[in-house]
Amino acid sequence: MAESNGGSTQTTRVQLGCGTLILIALIVMMFSDRDVDQKDIDELRDQLTRVEAKLDSLNARLGPSATP
Repeated sequence: MAESNGGSTQTTRVQLGCGTLILIALIVMMFSDRDVDQKDIDELRDQLTRVEAKLDSLNARLGPSATP
């Protein structure tokens, strides 16, 4: 629910990166009722590593001015 502040409405946006979403998927898999295969977890870890490497590469290309 948005708060009214003198006629203007404030909204908050949340952005989740790919790595965060993969981490959430890992946590959900670990605590779900189905049996989690170690192979699935290893594959997700590998994907997370590749995503992090890609993000590091893109950040390096953008330069220091792009980092907050």
